[in-house]
Amino acid sequence: MKSLIIERERHQTSEGIDHYGFEHNINKMLSHLRCGKKLRLPVNISLDTSKPNTHRDTDQSKLNQVWRYGVKIKNQADHTHITQTLENICHWVKEQY
Repeated sequence: MKSLIIERERHQTSEGIDHYGFEHNINKMLSHLRCGKKLRLPVNISLDTSKPNTHRDTDQSKLNQVWRYGVKIKNQADHTHITQTLENICHWVKEQY
């Protein structure tokens, strides 16, 4: 998505868009690209913890860390929805080129 933003705004590198503060915030990038709300990820995501009957919440901008460190999303339906949404985002980005 950053590549698409760089191209649309005619920058040579991501340095030209760093001031937007995208970091890993997929929803913020999607909003900037005006792709529509159907591709947004949930704002709050419940994570499994190692302690029984407890969970921790995070936001979509932390998904890269969640999966990098092997943390699981608490609800399987949420996991499926997030995975499908990410696949839809990838498909949308490919259509833009």
